[in-house]
Amino acid sequence: MPRFEDYSAGVTLNTTVYDTIRIAETGTGNRHTTVLKLTNTPISLTDDASYMWGSVLLATFPKGRILVEGVVVKDVYYDVLASTMAAADGGDFSLGSTAEEDGTQDRATDINLCPSTSLDPIGTAVDSALAASAQIDGTATATPIYFNSQIDTADGSDLTEILGINGTITITWTNLGND
Repeated sequence: MPRFEDYSAGVTLNTTVYDTIRIAETGTGNRHTTVLKLTNTPISLTDDASYMWGSVLLATFPKGRILVEGVVVKDVYYDVLASTMAAADGGDFSLGSTAEEDGTQDRATDINLCPSTSLDPIGTAVDSALAASAQIDGTATATPIYFNSQIDTADGSDLTEILGINGTITITWTNLGND
């Protein structure tokens, strides 16, 4: 006899930054549209001599195989919160199911929700989108949603920098189940 489970649960916000993210979610059954509105969501960047880079966990999908039908990122820019950087400095951002680990955004899972997108200068709003649908296996462990950032080395310092992420992320997705 098949096992029937409720796959209607929505995403869960990261509680350490939830006061800087507003969430709106609509859907019927296992299909959802999640909108995350970021207002100075803090991201700490580390300089390892090659790149300044960092990640922040925004939210987590519920457990299951997730079909991401589309991701649209609108009006993303950074505010300088605690940094020697200027709004004229440049870099890149992406959305992925893993946190950036070395500043290169070269792993497929660093960019599987939104490709690496130039944000140069960091204070000017840009848009981006996922070009094709993607399936993510979250059957064993629920899939996180990370905002990954890389700043051009010449634009940073040797200190830890804190920037505020601003913008709107809309994700249309379906939980295909856990079997």
